[in-house]
Amino acid sequence: MNMKQFLSVLFFCSVLFNSALFAQQQTQVKFQIKNFGLNVLGKFKEVKIHPSINLWQLDKSSITSEIQVNSIYTGNGKRDAHLKSEDYFDENTYPTIRLRSTKIIEISPGKYNMTAQLTIKETTREVIIPLEITKNQDQLTLKAAFSINRQDYKVGGDSWTMGDIVKVSVLYKGKNE
Repeated sequence: MNMKQFLSVLFFCSVLFNSALFAQQQTQVKFQIKNFGLNVLGKFKEVKIHPSINLWQLDKSSITSEIQVNSIYTGNGKRDAHLKSEDYFDENTYPTIRLRSTKIIEISPGKYNMTAQLTIKETTREVIIPLEITKNQDQLTLKAAFSINRQDYKVGGDSWTMGDIVKVSVLYKGKNE
């Protein structure tokens, strides 16, 4: 095998390995807010979710999450830079958004409410997040959709053009830790 063939095989193996990793875990945190009456969509590209779910002992279950503020993406570089600034998330002082569950209760089969502490910047507030949880062998799927008020976390000031309510959706597909 010559060097060119060896590099081709190495590249192919690398692609397969990375594809397998991606197939095993998928994490998305997306958001939506009104600005000038239009929906602005965005997401965070660097998110770590650590679920430890026991559906038969929910009192021993937990979910933690860390979001890197500098991974915010709205498709507009100037907007992203402004959102990272002191006016909004102040990523230099508060680089991470954190969530830590304190209680998970079953509402109906597959549907749960998670009470959690959400920390954005210097503010920690209790939030109740509706969850859908599906377990299939080693694969765990979490889905959540909820809203928060950005003013509660001192993100952005008063604005007549930007809404206060941020809609958040979360999808996690991966291992149960």
